Amino acid sequence: MRIKPGEPEIGRDAPEGQLASIEPDEIEDQVGYSVMGGAYGEMSSESPQ
Repeated sequence: MRIKPGEPEIGRDAPEGQLASIEPDEIEDQVGYSVMGGAYGEMSSESPQ
């Protein structure tokens, strides 16, 4: 898992149910429950075991 900082607002719209950039605070507004802010995780590898 790689921890990445939230992305800046890019000033464009996204389809309904999606966000144009990964910003934890905006994700929290959209899903309606608390999320950890400031950063997000990106999976660096996966093993289907």
